[in-house]
Amino acid sequence: MSFEHIQIEREASVVIVRLASGKLNAISPELLEECHRALDDLEADRDLTGLVITGGTSRFFSYGLDVARLLTVDRSFLEPFMQSFNRLLSRIYVFPQPVGAAVNGHATAGGLLLLLAADCRVAAEGNFSAGLSEVKLGLAAPAAALRMMSRRIGPQATADLAMRGMMLGPEAASALGIYETIVPPDRLLGETLDRVRGLAGPPGAVALNKRFLGAGVFDGPEAMLEHEISDWLDRWYSREAQAELTKLASRK
Repeated sequence: MSFEHIQIEREASVVIVRLASGKLNAISPELLEECHRALDDLEADRDLTGLVITGGTSRFFSYGLDVARLLTVDRSFLEPFMQSFNRLLSRIYVFPQPVGAAVNGHATAGGLLLLLAADCRVAAEGNFSAGLSEVKLGLAAPAAALRMMSRRIGPQATADLAMRGMMLGPEAASALGIYETIVPPDRLLGETLDRVRGLAGPPGAVALNKRFLGAGVFDGPEAMLEHEISDWLDRWYSREAQAELTKLASRK
């Protein structure tokens, strides 16, 4: 299977997925589609014992949503896009094997959500930021993603990030629980692989534990999930948010 926006490689029984979608690793429709196709195969791989997601050679693990691209689409396109993004976070969050994030650079907005879907998270040393910028753009983070964050790092840390639009360096992000540890860049992948292998266990037990731990995050009543996305879209298309997003896109 060939990809343009991700790269797949294998280290024994652990698969590494490298985001390779330009210098920002922005989350575009094409990146989402390729990630879903890759997960279709990986979820069925009985020899797999773990998964690592990293940002490859870019200084961004991921910038978040591809704002410049998404400013050009209407609601009928953006709604299924956001459903697909939620589904990707959910699939990583309850992936039947341990998942690690090897965070090699900036992780902002949707990029932060992507790394927090992983079971273990390792950051490289460097002048990199992590955080949620949505509120400063007149937006909210997706509701299900905030529930996931609360499970990962606790409700107070989640509220601080969401309500203040904080951007944190690696040490401050680690103190909040976003990262488990910070290592030199040349040790990033090896450390993440070691932590993923340390979480590996009997496949059925790991998968069931993850499903139990993830209950109630992305699997709420369909009407509630649809309403949450609709509310998020209302904010995206508000005059205030569109003005801020347009300014942001012009700087990239």
